[in-house]
Amino acid sequence: MSFRNVEEKITLTGERMTLKRAWISLRANRPWWVFASNIFLMWGAFFFQTGALVYFFHY
Repeated sequence: MSFRNVEEKITLTGERMTLKRAWISLRANRPWWVFASNIFLMWGAFFFQTGALVYFFHY
């Protein structure tokens, strides 16, 4: 009942995001780059550690 008199004030457009526009937006987003770099480094460290573990079990 609390939303009975609420009206939608924002009109949505049917505009779609292109791949080029999304890439430009991601390039300018510094926090996204920090996050992506962190994920990349964590996966690299995980594979490096796993490779070292296999080496020590082998020899």
